Amino acid sequence: MTDHKPKILFLDIETNGVNGFKADLAFTLCVGYSWIDSDETHCVGLDDFGKAKYKKTPYDDKQLITFIHSLLMKADVLAGHYLKYFDFPFLQTRMAI
Repeated sequence: MTDHKPKILFLDIETNGVNGFKADLAFTLCVGYSWIDSDETHCVGLDDFGKAKYKKTPYDDKQLITFIHSLLMKADVLAGHYLKYFDFPFLQTRMAI
């Protein structure tokens, strides 16, 4: 049996204005994250993906959601403020959309 140190990810998302609580009407603006064993904190937002020609609107968060999904797949444990009741359900809905 090998010792496996869990990969712990601290995560927080920000969503848009009035519809920010409704994942079917809102979009993800940015994600802040840090790994427990790192001194670095990162913030990745919509503007980090440029204005691709195929985007329907400047608020198309598909690339950002794909990036967040890749983070989640690397993590063994997630930690964050209100993660269980808002961030994770919101992200699950955006990923389904």
